[in-house]
Amino acid sequence: MALALTYRRNHYATAGKIAVTRFTEHLKHHCDSYICMLTSFSFTLKQVRSRMAQSPYFVETRWGGSEDSPPVKRLAEIVDELNVNDSEHPDTWLVHEESGWTLRLDEEGFAYLDDPDLSTMGHMNSVSRAKGLELWIKFVEAGPKGVESFTWVQGPRIFSELEIRNQRIESERIILESDREFFQQLGTEDQTQSGKNASCTRGRIEYSVFCAVHHFEQIRKRPCPFV
Repeated sequence: MALALTYRRNHYATAGKIAVTRFTEHLKHHCDSYICMLTSFSFTLKQVRSRMAQSPYFVETRWGGSEDSPPVKRLAEIVDELNVNDSEHPDTWLVHEESGWTLRLDEEGFAYLDDPDLSTMGHMNSVSRAKGLELWIKFVEAGPKGVESFTWVQGPRIFSELEIRNQRIESERIILESDREFFQQLGTEDQTQSGKNASCTRGRIEYSVFCAVHHFEQIRKRPCPFV
């Protein structure tokens, strides 16, 4: 799973903290296997609050692009990107600088309202792309007060047992794909050179003292599924 997102300097801390919250929220329900990926994010609330306000609001697109105060036309384009099915990057969010609140939209048609501490205070389902854009426009104008007239369900979204099972299956599929890509990049083994593991009958891969299988297990810290 590709988590190497590049944030512009003035948005880096906030975007990283929101990403932590998004993945942690998933972990609470169904993604135990994501825990190894969270080590990539070490952002603290202090770093989030130290971010210098450069614009009234900014948006993080679902694929990691950060944009200062995009116009309504561009907001509509960002919302429409949610029409593409991509479970690895399911949402996009807008941060209202003055209040510190965030309004997230996801590809499943849910909206989430997060406070400055990034706790989800409310969520809404059946949010069309047009309604999502309307929420963002009103949120830009007045922050959380601008969207308080909408019907929000208090607290974070609660996943059903079926959703939890499906999400776990999907997370396992994503990790297996990532493992396969990594394993394939290790290249061929040189059968003229034995690996460091005395019991291994396979040859070394380039730039390693191990065969592909043992190198995989050394780096990933789990059994190689491609033996």
